[in-house]
Amino acid sequence: MTMETQIKGTGLAVTPDIRSYLDKKIAAFAKLLSGDAAARMDIEIGKTTEHHQTGNIFRAEMNLHASGQYYRAVAEGEGVFAAIDGADAKLLREVRHGKHRHQSLLRRTGARVKDAMRRMGNWN
Repeated sequence: MTMETQIKGTGLAVTPDIRSYLDKKIAAFAKLLSGDAAARMDIEIGKTTEHHQTGNIFRAEMNLHASGQYYRAVAEGEGVFAAIDGADAKLLREVRHGKHRHQSLLRRTGARVKDAMRRMGNWN
């Protein structure tokens, strides 16, 4: 499955190296959301300042729309790839947590329905 992605550079050119690095990171999300054909990811990469030369001057923001849910992660880093890694890790954690919550809710609901059906069968 190919996920629709939009990559935007703010104050920074998106080079082929950055684009290929992002494609590798996006592959993990495509695998995790394999059943969702409408998944869309918006990525914004940029510099927070032109004045400073060191410190957390690069910023990465990732927004994911999947399965009727909206996930967002923002990270800053000393390098472009460090910022991308930070945002990627946060977003992956958020998506996995949401998927786990959804599966847990389905299991709990199914268990309650099954329990109710058992109780109804004993009313004879």
